[in-house]
Amino acid sequence: MAIIPPSEDASDEDKAQFRKSILEKVDGIIPKPSTDNLDEVFQALGKPQEAEQYAIENVEGLEGVYVEDNSDFLKQAAHDANLTKDQYDTFLTKVFSHLKDQMAQQPTQEDVVHELQKDWGVSTEAKTAQVASFIKEVWPEKDVSNLDAETYRGFATILDKLGVEPSAAANGAHRGGEPVITPSLAKRRLDEIDNNPQHPYHRGDENARKEYVNLVGIATSAG
Repeated sequence: MAIIPPSEDASDEDKAQFRKSILEKVDGIIPKPSTDNLDEVFQALGKPQEAEQYAIENVEGLEGVYVEDNSDFLKQAAHDANLTKDQYDTFLTKVFSHLKDQMAQQPTQEDVVHELQKDWGVSTEAKTAQVASFIKEVWPEKDVSNLDAETYRGFATILDKLGVEPSAAANGAHRGGEPVITPSLAKRRLDEIDNNPQHPYHRGDENARKEYVNLVGIATSAG
């Protein structure tokens, strides 16, 4: 028996009835979804009703890249993107595995030091200590245990232009609770005092005079 679809002259009710009869008689046919019931379609495919229902089934081996603190954001993003549970698990597992592989390819600190030694030689230890100390001073929350060679070189160049000597960092960023002042910095401060008529030193302030004498001693210690 031939199936004759309604013509263009048929009413909407007759057309809807025809579609219904086809769905009832033929298995495996899915009606074309409308924008009104898309969420029902996605849920039928496996999208959970709530974002909290997503989960990565196996995070073993992904330590260091799978961050539980970000899981709420990732779950909500997946829910907004209409992912099924299996899609969420597969996608993030592949992403985190890729991130872990990238991390494994990053040079170790031993590799970084070895590379820097090609340029800095025996000064490498002092220069790396100088950079790490400076970064911790201006950026206390920064982890300086995994700096790359370019970061070390960049900050070392900046500090060199500022006149900060590696020996200060090699001896510790602070000595007795006070910042270490290198001869070059002492000379700069003396110039600043000399060029500032309003400085207490020029008004005979005793503490300022002692500070000036101390700076002179440091500045001339370089020989």
